[in-house]
Amino acid sequence: MAHTGGGHLRAAEAIKEALCRRHGHCVSVEMVDALGEYAPWPFSRLAEIYPWWIKRAVATWRWGYRLTDGRRRATALLRLFWPWVWPRARCLLRRHPADVIVSVHPLTNHVFAWALQRLGEPTRRVPLITLVTDPVSVHPFWLSPGVDHCLVGSAEALHKALACGLKPGQVRVTGLPVSPCFVDGLIDKVQARRALGWSLERPVVLVIGGGEGMGPLYQIARAIEGACPRVQLAVVTGRNQRLGARLAATAWRVPLHVYGFVDRSREMPRLMSAADLLITKAGPGTIHEAFLAGLPLILSAAIPGQEEGNVRLAVDGGAGVWAPDPREAAALVARWLSAEDDTLARMAACSRALARPHAAAAVADEIWRAVAPTEEMLGPRR
Repeated sequence: MAHTGGGHLRAAEAIKEALCRRHGHCVSVEMVDALGEYAPWPFSRLAEIYPWWIKRAVATWRWGYRLTDGRRRATALLRLFWPWVWPRARCLLRRHPADVIVSVHPLTNHVFAWALQRLGEPTRRVPLITLVTDPVSVHPFWLSPGVDHCLVGSAEALHKALACGLKPGQVRVTGLPVSPCFVDGLIDKVQARRALGWSLERPVVLVIGGGEGMGPLYQIARAIEGACPRVQLAVVTGRNQRLGARLAATAWRVPLHVYGFVDRSREMPRLMSAADLLITKAGPGTIHEAFLAGLPLILSAAIPGQEEGNVRLAVDGGAGVWAPDPREAAALVARWLSAEDDTLARMAACSRALARPHAAAAVADEIWRAVAPTEEMLGPRR
């Protein structure tokens, strides 16, 4: 995995948790930051570069994504860097011997497939599995024909994998894994609000900007305050301390609850359980958590390329709408919260229909089968 965005880490943690739950002491899982710990510069600094890039130079990200969004172009670019990264990949594989390798980052799939092939016996026999954390819009960087299995989140992603040269037997649609602790942590709305100290009378609009607190969250909150005086707001600012301080320093006419970086497995399910509506950027992890919580969605931002498909997933499924303008989002909230409007109830039902609560277990089973292919070897499950 790598710390370039929160989705890769969250997926890795969900897989680890599911494997440990199902197989207990029979499995040992090690999470390795392949870029931060082993990649050469500047790839080793992508954890710092990526948030800045998305916030400050998103147009160049869009161009780069589109220019490399082709099987031959993506492979050629990765081959260009191969002599540079091969020694680091070899070092990682030798320091972390394993019975199976799972990649949850797009920049590691081709590299490790080539590295395993080059290292020869017995390393080359280690199964390599890709879990694609972009459930719909899948860049060719993710899709190496050299992996043993590729686990994807949707039928659209499966078709893209086949178009990039993978065979039908290599690809499985498992859904995007969400932490089993998150699923367990979803509780009754009244119970959640009491635990959080929120009002039971006012509807709750939850606003999230991902782990970095990206997007016009302050403007969204102010617009909703003006349009919906009877609501209460909960804003998760992530690592964006400046935003948190600005929200806390502002005088509000509606109840406002500000949270920084929250535990996705324990705190986030309580926040989503307590909310009536979620406004968020189109990050895959947050969207799939919202589906599990049955939350209607207003999608306020999307990273060009990989998150555009997430918008289509929510909108086409009836669970959300695209509203990047804060005033437009506030107008939708005001209309939906009116007594005669049943939009929120219908969208909540659509959101639940899109949920895949057992995706983490399905991914864990695919990984385990790659090492222990017979049912007798699976051992007791939890």
